[in-house]
Amino acid sequence: MSTGAPLHELALLKAQQHVATTMPSMEETRYRLHYHAMPPVNWMNDPNGFIYFAGQYHLFFQFHPYSPEWGPMHWGHLVSNDLMKWEFLSIALAPSEDYDIGGVYSGTAVEFNGTLYLFYTGITGDGRQVQCIASSTDGIRFEKHSGNPVIGTYPPEGSPDFRDPKVWGKQGAWNMLIGSSCNQEGNVLLYQSSNLFDWTYEGVFAQSDGSLGTMWECPDFFMLENEEVLMLSPMGMHNRANRNIFLYGNLNESHRQFEYYGWRDVDGGHDFYAAQTATDSTGRRIFIAWMDMWGAPMPSKQEGWAGAMTLPRMIVKGDEGRLLTPPVPEVELLRRAILTADPTRLPMVISGTTLLSEVAGNTLEIIVEFNLSQCDAEEIGVIVRRSADGSEQTLILYHVASSRIRVDRSCSGEPLGVDYEVDYHAADGKLKLRIFVDVSSLEVFLGDAETVLTNRIFPSPDSVGTALFATGGSVEVTSLEAWALRNHEPDGEE
Repeated sequence: MSTGAPLHELALLKAQQHVATTMPSMEETRYRLHYHAMPPVNWMNDPNGFIYFAGQYHLFFQFHPYSPEWGPMHWGHLVSNDLMKWEFLSIALAPSEDYDIGGVYSGTAVEFNGTLYLFYTGITGDGRQVQCIASSTDGIRFEKHSGNPVIGTYPPEGSPDFRDPKVWGKQGAWNMLIGSSCNQEGNVLLYQSSNLFDWTYEGVFAQSDGSLGTMWECPDFFMLENEEVLMLSPMGMHNRANRNIFLYGNLNESHRQFEYYGWRDVDGGHDFYAAQTATDSTGRRIFIAWMDMWGAPMPSKQEGWAGAMTLPRMIVKGDEGRLLTPPVPEVELLRRAILTADPTRLPMVISGTTLLSEVAGNTLEIIVEFNLSQCDAEEIGVIVRRSADGSEQTLILYHVASSRIRVDRSCSGEPLGVDYEVDYHAADGKLKLRIFVDVSSLEVFLGDAETVLTNRIFPSPDSVGTALFATGGSVEVTSLEAWALRNHEPDGEE
């Protein structure tokens, strides 16, 4: 099924040689993350082909190996045994043929009969978006299908924005979703196949009701405990440039359409996009997303790299049927040393700013619980990456009366973009925050992870302080735990 092997091999070799010669300069940087998935150098964005295959987690991703700027896309390839320690394996796909010479763009992966198939959007020499296949029996070396592109044009209900194939199913009943738009409203288009190579257009799978954006990218469809969910990244939605959402609904089999009745953000932070799910050998539904955002300043470009992935998270059902997205339990493998001391001081009452001298560092996990029934403060929260004089700091700030929370990055270091505020009604009068700090990233899980806020921050290296605060009154803190986290990059401290 291969074609153009010499061209593809030459393109891969050229890209990999460039990465290899650039890697030594990345040993020491100011902002580089320690325990998140990322390539050794240059540009990363969307996760692609996230899959558990041959006993390992494989994470492909949009990669520009020649600079820290967005450019003609390749597929980088990371592998892991535990979702925490990622090894940069190789470049899996590179632009090489007429149908993808403009770039090898986002897609997905499936396994069938021991072969790993990658589905991706190729950009042709004249700028068209077409759907293509590559395959591998070892999960490392991929050959492009001789019949590419397998879908060469968009249907009348689509548009030139026609990309990001999501494939699922089994022998004789394969489905492919493609993100697109029609009349400036986002939609997802459905194709079906009996053999993975010959695809028939079946119609519009789901479409915006007029309020959910102008184009739908990176669709992902799955069932969780008898509920069907469509996850996607809408563009041009509600005065917010980009976001990632869950659509809840039911699949109408006779009409081959997904009928949704509600939606919510997957993550309420600024830097979260293009999430993609996978299931592993235990049946867990796990997902990971690009931890940056289009239009963000990305100060790390000055160091020769840009982009990282979020911590892997699970999708599970809560007590009332709400989707929860906690980090995978494997994150506890990162814990190196417990930092909190003297648990007998709890509960304690916070008024003003209380420094936590023992909780200092740039790679931390912090779990804190505030008792809102013992609170007369206007705002409460946690400060991380604080300088000694307090002039530089990042605040996780909860406004008690309005039940709204945000990450305030106005004094986080390098100038950044907009900070989003989200509604959050704490259950049982307890505000529980689970916070992960990794040099230039911040992920905040609220409660049982019914809400998450993901943001990039770029503070000075010596801003490592942590504090609790309450303004306009006081609040009782009922529990507090913190850990220093280890570096799980290949050359990092174990």
